[in-house]
Amino acid sequence: MLKERGVETSGLIASHGLTFIENAIAKSFPNAQNQLCMVHIKHSILCVFPRTKRLEIVRNFQRYLPQKQKKLPL
Repeated sequence: MLKERGVETSGLIASHGLTFIENAIAKSFPNAQNQLCMVHIKHSILCVFPRTKRLEIVRNFQRYLPQKQKKLPL
């Protein structure tokens, strides 16, 4: 689908981490590295914990895995 949209090459693709997606990336972009996106990493971790612990886990994410906020031009 990316190639159909005009993407010829990519050095890095962030995805869900599903096997069929990783296989498609390897076939279409053999030199690209595949990395699991942070949103999906956090979601996968949070699903393991009971709801009562999730707020504590999210706070730890913010402390140890801060995400830089980009300012958008107005």
